[in-house]
Amino acid sequence: MLKSGEFADAEVECRGRTWAVHKVIVCGRSQWFDRAFRGNFKEATDSKVVIHDEDPDHIDWLLRYIYGGVAPLFATAIGPLLENLGTLHGVKFVALCMAHRLGDYYDVAGLPSAAIASIRQGYYPAINFFQRQGSPWRMAYFPWEPEMYFFSNFFAGIGAAYEMEYPAAVTSLQETFVNFVLRTRYLVLARRAFSSRIQNHPKFAARIMQLLCHELTYQALHLGPNNFPDRCSKCKRDNILQTGGHFAQAGRPSFSRYEEGICSDCEDTLTKLTKKHCTNCFQPDD
Repeated sequence: MLKSGEFADAEVECRGRTWAVHKVIVCGRSQWFDRAFRGNFKEATDSKVVIHDEDPDHIDWLLRYIYGGVAPLFATAIGPLLENLGTLHGVKFVALCMAHRLGDYYDVAGLPSAAIASIRQGYYPAINFFQRQGSPWRMAYFPWEPEMYFFSNFFAGIGAAYEMEYPAAVTSLQETFVNFVLRTRYLVLARRAFSSRIQNHPKFAARIMQLLCHELTYQALHLGPNNFPDRCSKCKRDNILQTGGHFAQAGRPSFSRYEEGICSDCEDTLTKLTKKHCTNCFQPDD
């Protein structure tokens, strides 16, 4: 319907490009468009919204997401949440940060959380690798083939996230990148490819140091072999790391002799950020 413009009753214009849209669709999924077309503004009278401070390709991507629920992201999909973002940026993590900003600014329900969940899915394989190393020595020296490519893209995403100062970027988008370091139990700091890049991102580095000092203060950091529990505390599955998963949360509770943790499948089910459910302990919503 967006491509044909059939039965359209409004227009969106951005830097010379125009889209014929349907109010029932764009207003139903975006509170920003709803306020523009319903309010006491010229846009409501003329049924036309003119956007001056955006890239037309970004608006095209946003409208296609609004109409279809998914939008072009990359040549290959990274998951069921968002697909193909090439028109936003060529680097996956940067593109997802831009998708988060668009979803937040134009108040598109579900888009910011989908972007965050896709960022997480993008670094899940790396977390699995780092958790399997189990010690600072192995973390520092064990080879990992995609390391340079991954960290180059990852830190590009960090740069994009920390350039954005709107509230949701600070409270959720930036913390999503910080969470990557937490899930490796800070062992990723031993990787030269990581430590050589973090110095270029002082705000990110300061946040990591703040959390590291907090954990050290409460003696919650256990660096060394057998860092991670044998099984998930929720679904009781064994061999989490050996089967490609990772622990979203892990630690040693007070008065306990053993490590406990929750696997990423269970955590994704609890937060409802993805449609992936751990069938051993939770059932998907109807």
